[in-house]
Amino acid sequence: MALLILLGLIICVPVQVVSVEPVPPVVPASGTFEKYGPRVYDLIFDVPPNPWDIRIQVVNGLIDLPLYPVPEEDWDDWLADPEITMGEIELFAIYFFALNNQMWPIGHGAHEWINYTCPECLDARDFRRALAHLTNKTIWSLPQETFIPPVLQEWENPNVTTYEYDPELARDRLNAAGFNDYDGDGMLEYSPGHAIPTPPDPPADMEELPELQGWIITGSPMRIAAEMLRDELVELGIPQSIVIADRGTCYYHVYILRDYHIYADAWSSRDPSGLYEIFWSEFVSPFLEGSHIGYYSEEFDYWFEKFRVATTMEEALEACYMFQEIVARDVASIPLYAYAGYTAHRTNYGHHAGEGVYEGLKWEGFVNELGVGFPNFWTYLNAHPQGFGKGGTLRQGLIYGVESFNPVHAEWFEDWLVLDEIYEPLIKNHPYSLTEKIIWLCRNWTIGTWEFEGKNCTKIRFKLCPGILWHDLTPFTVEDIAFTFAYMKDEVSIANYWAVANYYGAITTANGSGWWGPQLPPDTIDILYDVESWFALDWIAAVPIIPKHIWQGKDSVTWNPEDHDAVIGTGPFMCRKDGVVGRPDHVSGEYTHLTDNVNYFRKKIWPDVCDAGGNVGRDGVVKIVDFMSVSSYLFTYDPRLYPFLPPWPSEWVVEGENLLDVDENGVIDTDDLLEIGVHFGKPWPPPWYVDC
Repeated sequence: MALLILLGLIICVPVQVVSVEPVPPVVPASGTFEKYGPRVYDLIFDVPPNPWDIRIQVVNGLIDLPLYPVPEEDWDDWLADPEITMGEIELFAIYFFALNNQMWPIGHGAHEWINYTCPECLDARDFRRALAHLTNKTIWSLPQETFIPPVLQEWENPNVTTYEYDPELARDRLNAAGFNDYDGDGMLEYSPGHAIPTPPDPPADMEELPELQGWIITGSPMRIAAEMLRDELVELGIPQSIVIADRGTCYYHVYILRDYHIYADAWSSRDPSGLYEIFWSEFVSPFLEGSHIGYYSEEFDYWFEKFRVATTMEEALEACYMFQEIVARDVASIPLYAYAGYTAHRTNYGHHAGEGVYEGLKWEGFVNELGVGFPNFWTYLNAHPQGFGKGGTLRQGLIYGVESFNPVHAEWFEDWLVLDEIYEPLIKNHPYSLTEKIIWLCRNWTIGTWEFEGKNCTKIRFKLCPGILWHDLTPFTVEDIAFTFAYMKDEVSIANYWAVANYYGAITTANGSGWWGPQLPPDTIDILYDVESWFALDWIAAVPIIPKHIWQGKDSVTWNPEDHDAVIGTGPFMCRKDGVVGRPDHVSGEYTHLTDNVNYFRKKIWPDVCDAGGNVGRDGVVKIVDFMSVSSYLFTYDPRLYPFLPPWPSEWVVEGENLLDVDENGVIDTDDLLEIGVHFGKPWPPPWYVDC
């Protein structure tokens, strides 16, 4: 899924110099992970008053996980700090200057679509090329010429048109395209007829250039590059106003008004289509047609869409190389750099009132996801204090708070960190592989084809895992899936449109007896596309399923679930406040608090603790005798109070596992009874646990 990551930026944070042995190990972007959880009771996304405070709060144990990667100037100090565990990382993100191709002189506003026979359009392209020559990328360790980061280097076209930093060449390009100082005032003007400058006598067709409006978010690491570009524009006599402002102001001008020329931007995705969708004419928003880049190119669209419907790697690579070159040739925007370095998290559990039992314990289960780092779905599912199967609270630091709980149109990286814990897709991307997929809401899938308009198109059949409930305990069904894909397409989802643009329809038991084909079982769905594509599973993995019983009939732009206590998903964590499920525990700009989903279908528990006679030895079914066995020892054992309470009953320890501690939190308590109650009368383990 392509996300705006404008706030997941590299912040230059002042740190204390620490030299302590032993040095914590560096965690590579590979390793183990579990598919069952969550392992903590609470997940808090905390926004300190000042982003510079996050590192200090990590060291002091107030925050466990900073959002941003580690600035290069701090690598040595952070590696030497025993309270910080580092992980190697190459981000999927590309940091770049977004150019508004609809605003003169960057684009010729008289033509919405690129017109290569229009002289003004060609002059605007030369203006963009000049801007590329004015951009000094050498200040970054990983300067980029395309929008493909090194972690996806197999897709990168190494032969695209490049623009070395050369202010004199930039001036020559501008002059040749009709941008000169025609009246001798030290500022450039434009002559559509490309008149020869003869100051102080300007040509009759001379036009004053508008002031280039640039925007950059406060705290952005691209501030240096923006200020350098500003200085180059001043030197050449190009009027400009580059403004550093808060996120909301930048968003309003760039994404709503679209009255900007240059914007310090960032974009992230696991695949080329997600990274280049911003140049696709089909990428639309509910506010204005087209992307904020405003680059409408039939040539680009042809190859981009050819890439989307490629059926082999060879076809996909050819198309990918072509659309990269088109964007580079036209300088639709200016890629700056990618990031390779370190991600980090707190090594040990910090000090928090009421959580003393965990204080000082080592954090386990952090997953250094490829291209992402430690802040990700898998970490939130797996992380737990050492020695506790489940326990504690994980605290994620954010630079900006969550703005939207709307999974149809949420855009910010911070929003999706939260939404990914609430809403889940049918399948998930493997955290250590670019190509491998993991069954999630489904037990399995089968890829096939169906005929549409005389051509073969992709059809994928999914069989759902049983026992999945929405947070409000409504059963999850295939009709929710069919509704989601159609709704995301009809509502032109900002976050998911690229993944549903070629969705055609779905076959379920409700409509499967007509011309579609044979009727399907209630737990099975066929998802149909109007093209055959090698990337269909990537599209599936990008779409978060939303509940039909909540979203049906809603206007996705004006209706927000957080306003109606309706933030309801299937994920491992949920919104719950004042006892109301679906109501966010959230204060804008301060924090967002999620609690574990006690009915999560992938819980890491074993509620079948004894056989039919109440003895050690599970009988495969959760019965009343399991209640009775746990109840008989309720609160009689707590490792925190040993030796004041008796030791664990040795007859209930099997191969080191304390059977009565159902949720593995180190104590026999009412939480264990709750886990038995949730699964009462059901076989355990469910047969699909092995499959899923």
